[in-house]
Amino acid sequence: MEEKHGAHVIVTIARVMGSGGSFIGKRLAQRLGCRYLDREILVEAARRLRRDPEALEAFDERHLTFWERTRMAYAFGAPDSPYAPPPVTVDDKDLFDVERTIIQEAAERGPAVIVGRGGFALLRDLPGHLSVFLHAPLDLRVRRIRRLYSLGSLEEARDMADQSDRERGHFVKAVVGANWLDPSQYHICLDTGRLGTGAATELLYQAALEVARSLRNSEEPELL
Repeated sequence: MEEKHGAHVIVTIARVMGSGGSFIGKRLAQRLGCRYLDREILVEAARRLRRDPEALEAFDERHLTFWERTRMAYAFGAPDSPYAPPPVTVDDKDLFDVERTIIQEAAERGPAVIVGRGGFALLRDLPGHLSVFLHAPLDLRVRRIRRLYSLGSLEEARDMADQSDRERGHFVKAVVGANWLDPSQYHICLDTGRLGTGAATELLYQAALEVARSLRNSEEPELL
């Protein structure tokens, strides 16, 4: 994707679990010929925090309550047992602070597709920003989650979807002060259950090209 005077397209994708956000994000980045950032953000944050990415998974896109923090602390030993320092010494806020820096650096560096982590709010004021929300009917999501995670029942998949939606909602509200389910937060909202991943990807590709064209036109000198 062509750049001019440092202006470029950044697509942020917020998604409910099971709506195909990662798959669509990867395909879109390939079509646009730009960077794709999803778990790569967590891996880079872990490197900067000098932690194992697997150890930080529990905090990624998740805002822990006071009681959750307490339970995690006690999981490493009862109050009257000998003290043993927990293997992870960062929390969700520490992790997000680093991830926010990584997202902002990536947006400054060049075109990219960025999935999750409140990117739609963090990069709201960028001229080349295209914010997207992907959703799908719950029944479809549940079937997809069951297949992807090899779960034993649809009930397990439904519980996973519900938990993910709650945690992402709490996380986004806590760290960027936004309601992630409010459609006015986004430029485009797509039902991937109705459209399918192929059509959704194509629509976003065309939208990204239009944003790129508008950026180029805005940078052309006015005729006297």
